[in-house]
Amino acid sequence: MKFILSLSFILLQINLSFANQKQEPYTIHHFTDQDGLPQNSVKYIMPDKDGFIWMATENGLVRFDGSRFLNFSTSNTAIQSSRIHYIYPNAKKNGILARTIRNEVMAVHNGRADLLVTAPGDFDYLWFNDVSNIYPVNGLPNVFLNEARAASYLIPAESDAYFDIRGDTIRFMKGGMERYKMRYPHPYPGRSFTLKDQLCYFEKNGQFILLKREGAYKLNLTGDLLQHPGWHSLKKQPEIYWNFGAGQLFLYLDESFYRLELSDSSTIRSTLVMKGLDFKKNRILAVYHDEMHHRVFLGSVTRGLYICSQQQFRCLKAGREEDEVYYAQAPFGEHSIVTPLGMVLDPITGKKTLAPRLSKVEFPDRYSITRDFNGNYWYKNHKELLEFNGDFTTVLWKQKIDDDEINQLYIAKNGRLWVGMRKGGLYFLETAAASPQLQLYTAAVKDITYIVRGDQHILWAATLKGLSRIDLSTRKVDTVPGLNNLYIRSLYAPSDKEVWITTYDHGVFLYKDGRLVNLPKDQKKYMETAHCIVKDDQGYLWITTNNGLFQTNYQDALDFAAGRMKDLFYLYYGKEQGFNTNEFNGGCQPCALQLQNGDISLPSLDGLVYFTPAKISTELPEKEIFIDQVELDAKIIDAKEAISLPNNFRNVRLSISTPYFGDPQNLHLHYSLEEEGKDEKELWLEMSNNRIIEFSSMHSGKYILRIRKLNGFGKNNITEKVFTILVGKAFYETIWFRILIGIAILLAGFALSWLRVRRVESKNQMLALRVTERTRELKETLDNLQLSEQQLRRQGFIQQRLIAAISHDLKTPLKYMMQVIGNGNEQRNGIGKDERNIIYESLYSMFHLVENLIQYLKSQFMDDVSSLEMVDLGQLLEKKANIFRVVSRAKEITIINNTAPHTVVLVNRQLLAIVIHNLLDNAVKYTRKGVIQLETYCNEEEILIRFIDTGIGMSPAVINWIDQYRTGVPIMEAKPASHDGIGLIMVMELLQLINGNIMVSPNNGHGTVVNITLTVIR
Repeated sequence: MKFILSLSFILLQINLSFANQKQEPYTIHHFTDQDGLPQNSVKYIMPDKDGFIWMATENGLVRFDGSRFLNFSTSNTAIQSSRIHYIYPNAKKNGILARTIRNEVMAVHNGRADLLVTAPGDFDYLWFNDVSNIYPVNGLPNVFLNEARAASYLIPAESDAYFDIRGDTIRFMKGGMERYKMRYPHPYPGRSFTLKDQLCYFEKNGQFILLKREGAYKLNLTGDLLQHPGWHSLKKQPEIYWNFGAGQLFLYLDESFYRLELSDSSTIRSTLVMKGLDFKKNRILAVYHDEMHHRVFLGSVTRGLYICSQQQFRCLKAGREEDEVYYAQAPFGEHSIVTPLGMVLDPITGKKTLAPRLSKVEFPDRYSITRDFNGNYWYKNHKELLEFNGDFTTVLWKQKIDDDEINQLYIAKNGRLWVGMRKGGLYFLETAAASPQLQLYTAAVKDITYIVRGDQHILWAATLKGLSRIDLSTRKVDTVPGLNNLYIRSLYAPSDKEVWITTYDHGVFLYKDGRLVNLPKDQKKYMETAHCIVKDDQGYLWITTNNGLFQTNYQDALDFAAGRMKDLFYLYYGKEQGFNTNEFNGGCQPCALQLQNGDISLPSLDGLVYFTPAKISTELPEKEIFIDQVELDAKIIDAKEAISLPNNFRNVRLSISTPYFGDPQNLHLHYSLEEEGKDEKELWLEMSNNRIIEFSSMHSGKYILRIRKLNGFGKNNITEKVFTILVGKAFYETIWFRILIGIAILLAGFALSWLRVRRVESKNQMLALRVTERTRELKETLDNLQLSEQQLRRQGFIQQRLIAAISHDLKTPLKYMMQVIGNGNEQRNGIGKDERNIIYESLYSMFHLVENLIQYLKSQFMDDVSSLEMVDLGQLLEKKANIFRVVSRAKEITIINNTAPHTVVLVNRQLLAIVIHNLLDNAVKYTRKGVIQLETYCNEEEILIRFIDTGIGMSPAVINWIDQYRTGVPIMEAKPASHDGIGLIMVMELLQLINGNIMVSPNNGHGTVVNITLTVIR
């Protein structure tokens, strides 16, 4: 986890042991192994020429780019040990070398560290094996110095030159040879160091000594160290911190840390770097000072890395913790600030006083206060306008407005005070007048939020719903198109033709020469809620928001608005730079205060943010872009300026870095991938925070990857890294594959011709098959016609038999009954009993005949003959037998039903009843003075219904016809010509419908046996 401790310079006690510290203008970042360090011992720190910071640890050589650590160890280099002994410069002192405990040498180049197979001889004398003889001192403090007990101590100067301290003798060695020697009493190696390759010594009494060939010379100490109260008494012994690799020397005294530099051959200058940090408790061992950006890197033996960055802004507070919210402000005296609450703050001395009369105003209004050119102050308090004298001891003038409320006040250069009302419009008064009178200028502008005048005769009035332009020479009022219904927070108007506008929710606008331009937003859209814009004397614009402070170059903004620049760079400042909060305030006038000395004060929710623009060090992301690592399908590959990928690769990842130690929001990397030879519009994508560019499955070709970032202010200030990606051709894109395709096309042509021939042959075969099929269809049609003909004949036959049956069986009995009834009427004696019996029998027989015919005819038109039901054969046979018993008794025929009771079968009852009726009818018709027996037999497969009579029997021709029907011959084909009845035809047709069969045989020469067989349905 990264700890950020800002403003009060307080570190978490669980990690830092800093108690009761005074407020110091530093922000501290603490990094440990939880933040990416390989382990927590940072022994040496050096910067390289590219801007990276390198650290020696017990588990690798670590590179830090400001946000991420990259470790070089046995896991990703060829070294045999990850324990880094020390790091040191090369011979020209423009590069970094590192040595492991196995005497392996690594060289740093282009952001990477690699093992040198053939190591240079630079500073070889720093390597040692036996500390009892020689002990090189390559930095201070030195952990093992007091334990070494060596005979000789080496103090490095150049790659082949050093000072050899042996007892009281100091020898200067160069190129392996002694060049000179000197004597100095009891020099302690822990106080010896080199500056500008010259040997210096620090005595316990605080005297710095320069040891030269000619002798020892005292150095004069100047600077901040002399102001330390403990320096002259030296009750606490100072400690030297010497970073030989970076060429820097420091002195630590009682939690104060100083940079020491040789200003000339006789003077050493001291500069206070920081104070309030206990180096001892935090076991600080290595130090590097980035002087340009006021940043100190501290390496701890056990607690990792600390980065201390000086805050460039200060917060002025009244000391009233319950209310430190600030809005309007005005200058007071030469360099002080007065607020509407009557608090006077002096940023130079830190003194805080109260303005006598202003501080006693009840329910004070915080939103507008200004000073006129007479030195008097104008203050609005809701509905009242007041004038104070220069020291706020007297109220010179006041006026209360009963029906309106004052929004803002503005003093023009001619001394006129402009007053913006909420409802009444724009008013003014002359501050130089003996008796000022508030006068209405125009009522057309309402809800005024800010007022500012150009350099001549244009007055700009911002409102809740847009921007009004007032021509003071003609009193003409109009609005700026494009800003309608926008809530305007503040204005900055350097001239009549140029006005800068901040809005709520829509960012910053520039209206110049009649053209309105909306400036681009920052990446996180913080500038959408811009409160104020103020220009400093250095040519920069400062923009306050609800989420920090932005700086941009004034000329760059003009060029962007004019279309001369494509991008506009913003530099962001957050809490770590010294704010108590990132949320600034607006809606007041003035929204920012620029003092006569150029310093600027900005209101916030927790204090006034105060700074000197000329002293602000702009830390810009201007370093080079590096590709640290390329992974192809999860395997690391070597790549410098280009990579070649196989066509079937699945994933390629590029890790990108660039050194930047400022606010991460100022560093924005974008990338674009273009295929060579294709004229496509560039598409720039923002890189993610993990600085990874990832691609998957690209088709073959040459691609140009461009990685770009804005370096800072100025036109075309861009750094771009170009990386080439070559994707191999797929097998189908190679020459041999194209040759094979050509051969395949020829073969395909031949095959196509062969297939066309085969297709013609196949069509001929299909035609023959179609002819055969049509012939078959015609034959089937003919057969169907023949079958229809047979059916028509059969129907004709049935009609003939029906006519005959009606004529014979119905018409004749009816005629006979008419005669009998007629005779009875003529004889007037009525109808006799015999005649009545005959009439009854005839009617009875006719009724059942007609019923039988009707049922048969219905069966001819039945759609579903599968309507089955459980039928008791005994009851059915008995019912039919009863129909014929009246006639049979007249013919002296006995009908016997031998069917066992409850003989049940699943069958179509209606059709079976017709079959039984006709067979009984035939048996009664051809029997006289005989017996008809009805029998039924059942098994698991069949049901047999047998009709046995003792009549005259059937002719052989009819029996043969029935036998042929059983073998499948159509009914009408084998019918004997002598047979003209319809009953047997009905029986045979109906048996087909109910899966039955019929067999006829003689009954021992007397009568006939008819067997009806039905298949059992389960």
